[in-house]
Amino acid sequence: MMNNITGVLLTGGKSSRYKTDKAFARYYNEPFYQKAIQLIKPLTDHIYVVKRLEQQITVESAKISVITDIDQYKGAGPLAGIYSAMQKATSEWFLVLPVDTPLMKESILSEIIKCRSIDCEAVIPRVNDQLQPLVGLYHARAMQVIQQQLKTNKRSMHQLLAKLAVKYVDFPSEEGVFFANINTEEDYKRYLKD
Repeated sequence: MMNNITGVLLTGGKSSRYKTDKAFARYYNEPFYQKAIQLIKPLTDHIYVVKRLEQQITVESAKISVITDIDQYKGAGPLAGIYSAMQKATSEWFLVLPVDTPLMKESILSEIIKCRSIDCEAVIPRVNDQLQPLVGLYHARAMQVIQQQLKTNKRSMHQLLAKLAVKYVDFPSEEGVFFANINTEEDYKRYLKD
């Protein structure tokens, strides 16, 4: 294992505000999900693409597995996706990325990884005091806390962070654009001017 890091790509959101499935939206003629895979591939030993059951995502690579939420927590948001991937892997760390941040840079993810330490359970970026918990690094120890959150129907990422030993990594304001979520067609037009 090169980094002992498993990638977790969350593609299963409902895309309700975007009108079509964001995982297949295109940026520079490449679907968001493929762009995200290429981004985290050099940084991880294996990638779990967590999709909705009906999503037609297939990837041919020994280094990538396409999975759905485990039955018990199917459709329970990002926490369910992260937990489902953690259940499958034996890694020490899990690099999480949502499918709808196509401007994300490898250098930012590398900086997050560089800040990991044995005394923390999550490394989370922060821009202008805004936390970005879906672009983060989670230790395997966080799995039990995530499961407890899911059991008690507390699905908020911020509620999870309140229960973990978190190291925050501050990024300058001008790098905030790289964390932009493409939630609507207006967001697409605003950020992805290709």
